[in-house]
Amino acid sequence: MGDWRKERKGLTKRERGIPLNIFRKIISDSGFEVISEKKCVFSLTSRLRYFIKKPIYNSKIGLILDRFFVRYFIGVIDIILQTCFLN
Repeated sequence: MGDWRKERKGLTKRERGIPLNIFRKIISDSGFEVISEKKCVFSLTSRLRYFIKKPIYNSKIGLILDRFFVRYFIGVIDIILQTCFLN
């Protein structure tokens, strides 16, 4: 995964995990087929714990809000990246 002290193109300073293109290749090379893919666990969602008394990812409203945040913010970020950096 490389040296975390150096900036990685297209990622934030604190972003961690296997980049999606590499993760997809690992899955494909292992003989698996992805039928459905959805992004989840947006960082803003965890802050809802101050307003929702149950564990956030164990509550229906928490999951609904997480889905909204991921769809909205990831979509906006993709548009910004395509507009500003990929042209």
